[in-house]
Amino acid sequence: MNRGNRPGGHGASEGGEVGRVQPIADLMRKALQTKGVTGKHIKLRDLDGGVREDLVKLVHEYALAHAGGDPADEWRPFRGVYTWWWRDDGGLTEAERDRVGRLRTDVNNELKARGLAKHLTENAKGYLYVRRAPESPAGGNAHQGHLAAVPPDDNRSHAVSKGQAALDTADDAYTPPPQGGDVPKSRVFETDPDKMDRGTTAHKNTQDALAQALRKADLKPRSPRLGDPAFDIAWRDDAAGGTAFICEVKSLTGENEIGQIRLAIGQVLDYVHRLDSLREADSLPPHWKSVHAVRAVVAVERRPAGDVHWSGLCERHGIILTWPEKYPDTLAALASTGLFERLGAGALHAARPDYRGKHAGLDS
Repeated sequence: MNRGNRPGGHGASEGGEVGRVQPIADLMRKALQTKGVTGKHIKLRDLDGGVREDLVKLVHEYALAHAGGDPADEWRPFRGVYTWWWRDDGGLTEAERDRVGRLRTDVNNELKARGLAKHLTENAKGYLYVRRAPESPAGGNAHQGHLAAVPPDDNRSHAVSKGQAALDTADDAYTPPPQGGDVPKSRVFETDPDKMDRGTTAHKNTQDALAQALRKADLKPRSPRLGDPAFDIAWRDDAAGGTAFICEVKSLTGENEIGQIRLAIGQVLDYVHRLDSLREADSLPPHWKSVHAVRAVVAVERRPAGDVHWSGLCERHGIILTWPEKYPDTLAALASTGLFERLGAGALHAARPDYRGKHAGLDS
């Protein structure tokens, strides 16, 4: 039943029930039945993967169906309140609505990480603006809004990334990028973004805070020495089976968060691979001797807006994602009994190549 386009109204779209996803009432009940939730509020990362993805899809479609502005505009303001919809169509009590209330912020952040929503100000005040998924035709309905992870800072100029779907035919399935300009290749990156970041006060404060947390945990922070890759900070924990932790630090702003975290992930994977290759060849520098595993860590200035997305990506690749408020919990988890079983495939790869553990990263 379509109940109109008023803010906070019912239903997931103007055209009827949303297909291929669970109804909101079912999702709310499953969310409330989630086990292992710490604290009063249920968070997006607490949900089962299928429930989490369906909720993000359904909220995106709901926001599109209830957004204001011209339907032809790429970005349209959504003035509604998800939790009213969840309460009414999900049959929630006020206490239950309060328990799932945090999901509103988490879902918004996930949509922003995927490039499907944004706030016009960095402090996330004002209306949320939403758009259809880039591969969805401009005249399509909300049901066609597949959640493609195309972030807003991705400046590739071919048709699909600009919201114009390429024709899926034998001849036109691939759209080549436009011809480049006259800028010499040597000037494409005149400034090293990593060097720029390392010169900021935010970067220094984030790194110094980690060094202080390490000392409080009776661990010794290390800077790169002869034979090391150019990491920001590292440490070794011989009580954890002789593990080296290699960390890349990044400052974040609302505009550069996606690029900064992408850069950090690529850098730290490179650093870990280089050291682990030396370990396998029994050629580690003296200060890393007797290390049996090498772990990747990304430390960012603050909790990322898209923390669910980035935590999941880092976990998949065996990277620990942390930030200053989380440093003590991260280090405590690393020091806990049964470290190797908690770390999973990323940490055990060197010692046990056949290991296929389920938990590649720490709980976020």
